[in-house]
Amino acid sequence: MIEDVRTGMRNIETAAFELLEEGLAAHYRSSLARRLGPSVNLDKAIAGFSTERSLPEEFYGWTAHLFGLDRARELGAIPGPEAIQAVELRGLEALAQARARFRDRHPPCAHCGTLLFDRLVQTCEICGGDLKKKVA
Repeated sequence: MIEDVRTGMRNIETAAFELLEEGLAAHYRSSLARRLGPSVNLDKAIAGFSTERSLPEEFYGWTAHLFGLDRARELGAIPGPEAIQAVELRGLEALAQARARFRDRHPPCAHCGTLLFDRLVQTCEICGGDLKKKVA
């Protein structure tokens, strides 16, 4: 049986979550590369900031379309709900669920505001802030 990528809400949520994590991992790799420069340890330092996709590529294409649609909606480029198909609306709901899960998994650093790659870390990888201490 072939699944319609537009209607697999659990898979759309998973794809959205994975795309959000890919973006965060890319931000971390880029920030660390700038901070470390052409260091011998750069590859080792950024190795921990990688992600893997778990679904067929078609899910990511449809989910990217939904992210674009959501951004256009936020900017007011879509006149109203009647301009969005029902399947897209359900997909936007899956995006909202993925974003909520992403925010839960990656809270902001209390020092610099950057989303933490791992919510259990003791030190922010970007600013070096001690996350055990409360910020005044």
